[in-house]
Amino acid sequence: FDNERCRQRGPFDRHHAILRNILGRWLAGAPNRPTPSYLHRWLTAEKRSDTESFWCITALTEASADPFFCLRGLVREDAVSIFDIAQVVAENDSRVPALTEWLNQYGDWPADAERETLSVSAMPNSGSV
Repeated sequence: FDNERCRQRGPFDRHHAILRNILGRWLAGAPNRPTPSYLHRWLTAEKRSDTESFWCITALTEASADPFFCLRGLVREDAVSIFDIAQVVAENDSRVPALTEWLNQYGDWPADAERETLSVSAMPNSGSV
């Protein structure tokens, strides 16, 4: 996710409408929940405290229930990059299927990585039945 495309940021929404929606829709009853402004600041920070990281991954996990609106909206409408989201997911070792599946559509091989490919005949159970 460390490439130009994934680091691009959309326009900045000073009202953070998407984050406000995520917080209000899924985390409405949570005690001490952050404001949309704080959550945005934490999502786009290079480093986060454990508490900040908890709120970021919690919000992203909840947002992955509606990835087209919420996750895509963060990237397109509130200056959160795909790289930012991937960083939060990686630092929390998140394995939420909807969140990782959404992210994987944007992944690229690192420029210096060798791609390993398997032929169908080398795969287990690829013989005739």
